[in-house]
Amino acid sequence: MKFPAPEKQRIPEGHYSFRVNREPELKAIEVKDKNGEKRPSRKVVLYVIGINPTGEYRHSESFVPWDERYADLLDALGVEHSSDADVDVVDTIFEADIEYVPDRTNATKTWPRLKNILPNGQSAVADKDIEGDIPF
Repeated sequence: MKFPAPEKQRIPEGHYSFRVNREPELKAIEVKDKNGEKRPSRKVVLYVIGINPTGEYRHSESFVPWDERYADLLDALGVEHSSDADVDVVDTIFEADIEYVPDRTNATKTWPRLKNILPNGQSAVADKDIEGDIPF
């Protein structure tokens, strides 16, 4: 018997060029503040296709506004941080790495996360002065 390939494959770790393949969603969530009280908040769910030499992989990830990666994502997508304008980011390309991080509550699970998010064409390694001086 020939078994079919799994339909949903996990994206391998590594460096990718990502293309936003549909409009991100803004979803309401509930978070606990420092006093343990629940309060309303929101998260952005990003839908992308990761492309590298091993193939193309669908990926979705949620970002909350206080996550430092969220600011990096806005920069990579060309969105101004304080803008209230409706911005279309579908087909925008950016670069990032996929790393698997452990689940906070279940040590047997890991989740793929976008790391080192940069605009398309930027290198993750900053240009350094040859003599090691501070470059300014």
